[in-house]
Amino acid sequence: QRSLAGLWGDNEGAVRMTRTGPTIPAGQVITFRIPNSFGAGNVVALAPDAGWSCTPFPTFTAAVNLNVSGDQLFFMQSYSGIGATWSNPAGTHNANYTGTVLYGFSTNGQWLDFAGDNQHSGLPPGMECFSMAPTTASDWSKYNGLLTATNQRGWIIRVDDATNWASFGTCNAYAAGGYDWTLAPILPITTVGFTPGLWTGQRSTDWFDCINWDDARVPVAATDVVVDQSALRNCVVGGGGAAVCNDLNVRSTGATRTLSVNGASSLTAGGDVACERLGGTGLVGMVIAASSTFQGGSLRVASVNGASLEGLFRCSDPTSQLQVLGNVDVQPGGYLDLGGAGAELRIGGDYTNSAGDVHFNDATATLTFNGTVDQTVDHSATEFVGRLRVDKPSGDLYLSSALGDLIVRNNLDLLQGRVFPGTGPYLQLQDNATATNASDLSFVHGMLVKVGNDAFTFPVGKGNLLRPIGISTVSSASDALVAEYYPADPNVVVGGAMGPGLDHISSCEYWLLEPHTGTPTANVTLTWRDPYSCEVTNLPDLRIAHYDGPTDTWYDRGNGGTTGNLLNGTIELPASHAFAAQQPYWALASVNNENPLPIELLAFSGRREGEQVRLEWVTASEQDNDYFTLERSADGADFTPIATVDGAGTSFETLYYTEP
Repeated sequence: QRSLAGLWGDNEGAVRMTRTGPTIPAGQVITFRIPNSFGAGNVVALAPDAGWSCTPFPTFTAAVNLNVSGDQLFFMQSYSGIGATWSNPAGTHNANYTGTVLYGFSTNGQWLDFAGDNQHSGLPPGMECFSMAPTTASDWSKYNGLLTATNQRGWIIRVDDATNWASFGTCNAYAAGGYDWTLAPILPITTVGFTPGLWTGQRSTDWFDCINWDDARVPVAATDVVVDQSALRNCVVGGGGAAVCNDLNVRSTGATRTLSVNGASSLTAGGDVACERLGGTGLVGMVIAASSTFQGGSLRVASVNGASLEGLFRCSDPTSQLQVLGNVDVQPGGYLDLGGAGAELRIGGDYTNSAGDVHFNDATATLTFNGTVDQTVDHSATEFVGRLRVDKPSGDLYLSSALGDLIVRNNLDLLQGRVFPGTGPYLQLQDNATATNASDLSFVHGMLVKVGNDAFTFPVGKGNLLRPIGISTVSSASDALVAEYYPADPNVVVGGAMGPGLDHISSCEYWLLEPHTGTPTANVTLTWRDPYSCEVTNLPDLRIAHYDGPTDTWYDRGNGGTTGNLLNGTIELPASHAFAAQQPYWALASVNNENPLPIELLAFSGRREGEQVRLEWVTASEQDNDYFTLERSADGADFTPIATVDGAGTSFETLYYTEP
């Protein structure tokens, strides 16, 4: 790149050397002499024989030469015809080469793009380990290193090592000193192969130094990388660089090995990532430092020593960026360490911890689920997390463990996506933990447990509707309450008589709120929201009703004050309530025919008739009821309207309905 990106200068020579003599053995040292004369004599074979022909490429009119005070020489290979290998159209320094650049040699000691002169050149991409510029002098330099047997990679490393080169002050001193390469020795090359993507740490800990890789190439996005016990050093992605690979395995059967990302650098692994001890003892894994970035297709931590914490993935700084596009799997012997100041791990797939909570350092950690499909959380025992964040553009989060609660220490952050706790162990928030940002887009679709004596609003709902219930002035920090919302008629689902002072309860919705542990006392706040609460018309007459199981009765718990308006608002108890067993349900109610809420349903049934289902229901009263909407659901959560049936407007007599 003398002047133009990707193109070569064209005022110096380029020739094709063709072997005319016998086959050359591997390792043969070949000596060419360059007399600086254009044509067939531009480059002359000196040793081991003269069996070569020299042909200038037709688009070049100058001779190949090496300037005093430094120059570059490239060795190339092309199977194209003599006229197709190089194209050199009209213009200056715009020649294009078609073929493979095998090796680059510079006596200037540096590679310099766009220098605009005959004595400097940039290095073609991917040639960092197939080039040398190690000399401290620009003239009369000679390889003077070891000649013992090594493989191809070993010879490349030797030639690239500045300590293996000697420089001489004169031509005569050059000829007399060091090895006499005109004797054409055959260098011993072993047949040991190499593994692409195998980290050796041959020269340093620098990921971006090709000498540190077994195939002498820095990994690209398609490279599967292995850092294991065979390496001489640990591996570091640093200097603000951007490392890439496909699968990434940091593993060992012996020495401890770590791959670190620091210095505001990034590592993107498009495939699976594993931090695993396969034998022996000691830490093996990855450490992501402050302000650095990691992205992987999946992440697994494990060790053959199942009770250990040796298969390590660690990040302890909130300024780091961590994203796993697929699954995160904490297996026995693994250790997911997001502690310290606390790091956020964004997960696009499922999270599984089959090792136990001690294998996840979670106290200050944030797990953010941001996948675009349904995701699950599964664990083999009670699992803790500092902050649980749900930020899903689509899909929901399912808590599938049947073996222990998922306990949030600090915050449940609900941005996008519903949380389905399942019917087994609970989703639980500890004392002083908060729930934030809940909306119709994101809430708990099932039971939620809150421990502690702090005021709290349960972000519960069903379908696509957030319908919270609140508590305050809880008696003890060790007490716990569990809540769930039901968009159904409690007159039908729960039943029960109206206690003294109550005219009716809501026919649209109710909540479960009952003790989970301890014997709590607390104030309770219910909410309404038009049209889902079935019409609130008079706030002073509105009441909180509480169901008592042993007497099968809904009791008036009073009106301690309301907020909002007839469309949206809250109502709280006038005093704290002492919770007891078999008293789980709460609903909006009224002391008269105000707050119709809006129908009183006596019965509802369905039966199959051929290929159809006949629905029948009976109302005791209706208030401004324009029509009924019939909906169906395959999962009991998401409903689709299928028909509407005219209502009776306002009625205080028993009415019977059927459909179809």
